[in-house]
Amino acid sequence: MNLLYVSIKSKDVTGGSIGRANNKLALLSLELQYYEYLIEPTDSVVNKAISVLNGYKCGLSKYHIKAILKFIKSKKIDVLFCDPGLYGILINQVKKRKTNIKVISFFHNCEYMLYSTIYSNSNWIMKKLVLNSVYKNELLSAKLSDCCVFLTKRDVNVVENTYKVKPNKTYITPIVLNSTYSHRGKLVLRKNPRKLLFVGSYFSPNIDGLVWFSKEILPYVDYTLTIVGKGFENEEFKQKLFCHKKIELKGFVQSLDEIYENCDIVVQPVFKGSGMKTKTAECIMYGKPLITTSEGMVGYEIFNSNLFVCDTADEFIKVLNNIKNTEIYNFYESLHDLFLNNYTIESRAKIFSKIVGEL
Repeated sequence: MNLLYVSIKSKDVTGGSIGRANNKLALLSLELQYYEYLIEPTDSVVNKAISVLNGYKCGLSKYHIKAILKFIKSKKIDVLFCDPGLYGILINQVKKRKTNIKVISFFHNCEYMLYSTIYSNSNWIMKKLVLNSVYKNELLSAKLSDCCVFLTKRDVNVVENTYKVKPNKTYITPIVLNSTYSHRGKLVLRKNPRKLLFVGSYFSPNIDGLVWFSKEILPYVDYTLTIVGKGFENEEFKQKLFCHKKIELKGFVQSLDEIYENCDIVVQPVFKGSGMKTKTAECIMYGKPLITTSEGMVGYEIFNSNLFVCDTADEFIKVLNNIKNTEIYNFYESLHDLFLNNYTIESRAKIFSKIVGEL
């Protein structure tokens, strides 16, 4: 069986780019002939505007559609795997050729919902065109794909309700990470924990959550907060924060191992979004206690005494103060085991193998 994976090349490390990279790894482990067509994103504002005006997303263009169709024919592709679910215009062109090719679309979230959240307070002149493009492509992907893969049941419901379309087949596979991380050194019982950590991408749900946390939580607890992620080191973000003396901004770091190992507790004050939060799985992988929101735990069907869900300032403050009066380990093997049992590349590869076999 010949499979063609179509996606956009990643320029930065984000939850989406990590998800796409892990999909590739899962597909590469299957017993099939793997090909890929990765679209180079443009830096040209003019080219981006032209793409949006033509209703394309994720770097797609007439040139790429023509090249992909030619590749499908020359390599006798049996399965087209589109990642993410924003290549609806391409899928439409493939289906118009009335071939036997099967199409799989991978939805990391409901993109229209996510984009609407990101641009909710924006007056950007291209906002409406971008949202229309996202809507059109995601609708076509949900409608025309032979199989749609989602991270959560919530995303299935949101896509069906948004587009009034029921996909032909749906599968759910929770978020996965590719990691060989194992705890280094001895287990240490830390008294008087005080180092909080946030790791994430610089976009509105994270920005809003961190500003809220700096105002409503930090002044009332005896902790410091380190914020890691490209973009968070900029002056504009810094000016939005409160309680500056308790906050350290690191921006992008090459390796997260030392960052996680040096912290006591990971916090995730995120109240909006779609899909699953990559950083939740990452924290579990590093064996660190996590205080997150209900949004941060969407799709995670797990329980552990070191995972705390808080949705109000009072809840965050209460949990942090309770932990302050205890001792915590620098690594919890029970959390790491949850990761190994549920969120590895191997678990996704099994789902992909089942999907391809059934197609």
